[in-house]
Amino acid sequence: MWKYGFMGNRLPLEPKQELSSLCEASADESVLLVSDAQKQNGEIKLSTLKSADQLRMAVAKHKEIGAWLKHSTVRKVARGKIPESAVMPCRWIFSWKSAGPTDLPADVRNGQKAKARLFVICFDDPGVGIVKNDSPTLSKDGRQMDLQQVSSFGWDRISFDVSTAFLHGDGDGRLLGIHLGMSETDQCSLEGGAYGRVDAPYLWYCKFRDTLLSGSVCVYTVDQGFQANQMRVHGSLGIHVDDGIGGGNQVFMDSLQRIKDKFNFGSFEKGSFTFTGIRFQQSDDKSIEYDQVEYIEKISPLEIPKHRQNQPQSRITAAETTQLRSLV
Repeated sequence: MWKYGFMGNRLPLEPKQELSSLCEASADESVLLVSDAQKQNGEIKLSTLKSADQLRMAVAKHKEIGAWLKHSTVRKVARGKIPESAVMPCRWIFSWKSAGPTDLPADVRNGQKAKARLFVICFDDPGVGIVKNDSPTLSKDGRQMDLQQVSSFGWDRISFDVSTAFLHGDGDGRLLGIHLGMSETDQCSLEGGAYGRVDAPYLWYCKFRDTLLSGSVCVYTVDQGFQANQMRVHGSLGIHVDDGIGGGNQVFMDSLQRIKDKFNFGSFEKGSFTFTGIRFQQSDDKSIEYDQVEYIEKISPLEIPKHRQNQPQSRITAAETTQLRSLV
């Protein structure tokens, strides 16, 4: 467990209905085979669910399609506009996630709600290995600095995540499409960021970065009593893909509200929360403790059969290699 508290010397600087029905009906749910390890990671099959849970998944699919249409992720175009080599398959992935306080009781099952994601399978993307696809994330040093600054200034520690973050990304101008069972005269053009798209993380990063730099978010401002070339820190914010962590004064919180209005937060927590597998807890004196006890307790040890335990000098099998990699 680590703890950060007050630091005496503060820093001096403070058509869509038709397309919707096509998407609902025609995304291939079996186009990609996944390993047993991936299935155990939360993915479920519709055929294994009871009718009530299948209905919940249908509602989740409808919500996902609504997000695609809201962000203009896809658009119907005339067949032949997109080269067949740039048209990619897609598939649905279904899972359960923890329900939030705003979820309707009818949508919740044992404290969980249905989640449906439509993924583009980007193996056929002609830009694989060519287009920029990295997304800078919060470093350990950056997180430590953020922790100390929030605690030293006596700010509340906050965390949030952005709903359907990758769908916010703007396209890069390339002609891309996805297979969605369109008519013989139409194609489905992929206009923006989407889950599974090879450059989706980078497109989202650019969108969020540009929003922060656009002037709509105020972190540093000239404060009365300071010289014109001096700035006062109003807050600190670290981003790890679509998860944010930080804290600040009222000026910072007002700016954060503008981010929320633009991108729609899936969750917003203060004081005590989990961020990237780490549990954070802030005390009344604004000191911060964090640990990974809960995360570690969920890690199951490898099961080594007795006959293998008696062969300490033999090479590990392919299955054991997979188990070890998963554990690491």
